[in-house]
Amino acid sequence: MTRYRVKSLLLGAALAAVAMAGAGCGQVERTMTITSDPSGALVYVNGVEKGRTPVTFEFVWYGDYRIELRKEGYETVKDHRNVRAPWHQWVGVDLMTELFYPGKLTDHQTFHFAMAREVPSSEETLERLARQRRDEAQLKPD
Repeated sequence: MTRYRVKSLLLGAALAAVAMAGAGCGQVERTMTITSDPSGALVYVNGVEKGRTPVTFEFVWYGDYRIELRKEGYETVKDHRNVRAPWHQWVGVDLMTELFYPGKLTDHQTFHFAMAREVPSSEETLERLARQRRDEAQLKPD
């Protein structure tokens, strides 16, 4: 066997050992929770429906997220939130933590939004809101 062949085999074995050692390591669980006041608002993240508040879901990448909340009787909330990577996900460090960190890392982001009551723009809307508020008042316990 030539020297080149031996070096290639050793390098391949070393890379395989690193890959096997890294198996099961470096698991990163990324979740995002969106809450609102009042709760029950329908949440869209980057145009994709995620559920009603409070809602928790997994995310993959860091950066800018477009968040929209809708609830009948309340003004629609449209906002951007920048999700920043924690230290263990910084470029360069992430390779080391994913290959050699023995456990699971978690990153949980939470965003809260306060929603304002809808301002009636027409008589029909005003009547609908009045009926809705009357119904809400009747449902409240004394």
